[in-house]
Amino acid sequence: KDFLTIKADHKLYKVQYQDIRFVEGQREYVSFHTPTGRITALMSLKKLEENLPSEMFIRCHKSYIINKTMVSALEGNSLAILDKSIPIGQSYKERVVQEVF
Repeated sequence: KDFLTIKADHKLYKVQYQDIRFVEGQREYVSFHTPTGRITALMSLKKLEENLPSEMFIRCHKSYIINKTMVSALEGNSLAILDKSIPIGQSYKERVVQEVF
C-alpha cells in the first residue's frame, strides 16, 4: 500500500505517500500538506506516526512529521521543505540528522 486514506470534510481522500510534504499536529487535528493544498482531519499525530512508513517519514518535532525525501536543507534547528521552514525539536535532532542526511 503506497497511499493513505484520510477522512475529512465529509469525504475520503486517497493521498499518495510521496505527495505528503509534511504533517502538522494541531491539538486533536492534523493537517496534511500536499502539492494540491492542505487536508485537515480529526486524528492523533502519535497514531499517525505509527501507521506511516518509517523509511519515508520521521517525527522531527512534537507537532511535525516530515517526508524525508522533501527536505532540501538543514539550518540551525529547522528544516527546509520547499518554501516552508519546519522546526526540529531538541530531542529529535540527532535522529533526524542521521536519517535524513
